[in-house]
Amino acid sequence: TVTNDGDADLTFGDVALDGADTDQFAISSDSCANATVAPTGSCTTAVSMQPDSSGAKTASLTYTDNASNSPQSIALTGTGVAPAPPPPTVTPTPTVAPTPTVTPTPTVTPTPTSSLPWPLSELCAVDSCAGVDLAGVDLAGLDLTSIDFSGANLSGADLTGADLTGANLTDANLSGANLSGAVLTSALIEGADLSNAILDEALLQGIGTPTAETTAQSTPSGIIHDVDMRSASLRRADLRFVQLNGVSLSKANLRRAKLTGAELSDSDLRGANLSRAKLRRAKITDSTLANALLRRTQLRRADMAQLDMRHAKVRGALLKGSSLTEVTLDRSSLIKTSMDQARVTRVTFRNSHLVATSLSAGSLERVTLRHATIKEFRLDGSTVRQVAADEPKSVRSSSARNIAANRKTWKRLKHFGFTMGPAQGKG
Repeated sequence: TVTNDGDADLTFGDVALDGADTDQFAISSDSCANATVAPTGSCTTAVSMQPDSSGAKTASLTYTDNASNSPQSIALTGTGVAPAPPPPTVTPTPTVAPTPTVTPTPTVTPTPTSSLPWPLSELCAVDSCAGVDLAGVDLAGLDLTSIDFSGANLSGADLTGADLTGANLTDANLSGANLSGAVLTSALIEGADLSNAILDEALLQGIGTPTAETTAQSTPSGIIHDVDMRSASLRRADLRFVQLNGVSLSKANLRRAKLTGAELSDSDLRGANLSRAKLRRAKITDSTLANALLRRTQLRRADMAQLDMRHAKVRGALLKGSSLTEVTLDRSSLIKTSMDQARVTRVTFRNSHLVATSLSAGSLERVTLRHATIKEFRLDGSTVRQVAADEPKSVRSSSARNIAANRKTWKRLKHFGFTMGPAQGKG
């Protein structure tokens, strides 16, 4: 009896006798030949011995199937006994041949086949790479959808253009890995280390969620939570409408990254490069952007609150219609920046440089400009309330000079101590 103890179908071909004395044995019945036996199933082959001479007889019963160790053979042994010589007066009685001895039938177990692409099929278990050391491995361009890499070491691995849709990267080490152009839709990355990783032009929409559908701008298309992405390169990465919470992006390169509608909270972007990044309608709260570079960054209608932006360099940025609440911009520089129609509330610009910057038709309330250098700062049509500035409060002699504002705005500024010097026009 042959039993399939594996987890895959066992398909038989021929069942045959082989060996020195094949003519001394015969297959009397067989249900295995050309049969398919499901897991836990069995089939039976019956063998009889038909010796035509005395002495030991040997043969083998051979099975051909789809198991990795095919063919399998079962040894057959038996002893033929010649008839005893007849007595002189008695008719001889024939001697019955003994029943042949057959060794126990072995269990045939098919070798499991890995569903993983090479080289993972050689390095991981049948269907999981959880906790496996894959440092520096080349997985560029491979289909890695839904593979479990949780806790795996992928530091320095090449995942360029790989499809990681639905992959589990929870707590994985991806430091220094190259994920340029990789697809991470619906991948789970909570607790992962992506420091110094390269994610240029990677698709991150839907990351951290079971599906990647975005039905409205208020619905996050993905979630990145508690992930270390320090010094990572995310140039042109697609993070539209993705929610980033507790993410470390200090000194990360987000140049030209797509962050439209994204939500960043409790995150560290110190020294990050956000030049030409698209943050339209983004929401950035309870985070630090100290020393960040925002050159020609698009922040139109962005909601920015409780931010530390000390020493930030904002040049040529577009913040039209945006909202800045409780933002610290001390010792920062805003040069050639458009803040028209913006709402600026409880913002400090101590020792900052505001040059060729416009805040027309907006609002400036509870703002501190002490020791700020202000040149060519337009406030046409803006509402100005409770502005703290320096002494002496003369437009010409103080650091606040060349402010272009209409009469209504100037009237409000004069209420807070600003005066129009001889060199100041009325704008």
